[in-house]
Amino acid sequence: MEAPDQATPPRFPWRRRARYASGVGLALLLLWAGASIAAADRLTRRSPFMAEQIPSIDWARGAEVSLHARDEVTTPAWTFDVDEAAPTVVLLHPNGGSRSRMIGLARVWARLGYNSIALTQRAHGDASGERNDFGWSARLDVLAALDWLAGRRSTPILLHGASLGAAAICFAAPEIDDERWSRIQGLILESPYSDLETAVRARTAMHLPWGLATAAALGLELAAPLFLPEGAGRAPIEGFDSVPPGCRVLLLAGTRDRHAPPAEARRYHGRRPADCTLLVEEVGHVGWLTDTQRADGARYLAALRPWVTPSPAGGPGPDEKSPGAGRRTGPRAR
Repeated sequence: MEAPDQATPPRFPWRRRARYASGVGLALLLLWAGASIAAADRLTRRSPFMAEQIPSIDWARGAEVSLHARDEVTTPAWTFDVDEAAPTVVLLHPNGGSRSRMIGLARVWARLGYNSIALTQRAHGDASGERNDFGWSARLDVLAALDWLAGRRSTPILLHGASLGAAAICFAAPEIDDERWSRIQGLILESPYSDLETAVRARTAMHLPWGLATAAALGLELAAPLFLPEGAGRAPIEGFDSVPPGCRVLLLAGTRDRHAPPAEARRYHGRRPADCTLLVEEVGHVGWLTDTQRADGARYLAALRPWVTPSPAGGPGPDEKSPGAGRRTGPRAR
């Protein structure tokens, strides 16, 4: 009797395993790409719309103004004036904020005798815009503020931005003409980030283990151009190089800042150590700004007093009111 036939084993079992592995790898790649695109879409969407009303204050004269950017976008802003002869500080909020978040800082500047104008940058608060490109398009809001001031005031100007606001200032720097620079006394940059890639990697590292954080950061970097305009991938620190010699710069960083650690501010300082001051405190991301909201802004006052040029306006003290203060708003300027 003949033995029954035995099943013939597959000649190339590794091919089946290779096809299986390829299928799994392709599925993971598609999942990674899809998740990256979805995350990039979500992170670049505008902040929730929030109608803003100028508060009643007793330390300056407040007014609502509308700034008209060069791309025909209207930027809402508030002015806080202590004296017509005083310099004006342009205040630019961090990511997810608005001009309402800058009121405490405006009060700090008023105590130093400075007027201020606080903007809500596009894609935030009640400003227009559907995509947040992390300061690139907001550079036009900075230029709109300078254009508005040029047509109404002849006093010196300072630019003061936190995180996203600091990036907007740096992005705007190459487009500021010599006439405007001649009026700018200095820049204050809090929690600046040097480039978008570094900022993305810092944020993914905060929430994911090393391997996943690296993959997530790479995916976001590759997917971001699908939602951001041309130019948005440029590095703010490259725009910082356009700040003319002699324009003073104050860099503010925090040792507990994981979004833009002090090493980022040191990179800026290294690009132009002359006329540039770096201060590091034990605070988190935009912790200096937060101090003006939760306390009396003593940290900012201590940093700014020896740095700024004393204003001829004198400014109100902590418990003093400036002339004409207490009005809710002035006439709406356009």
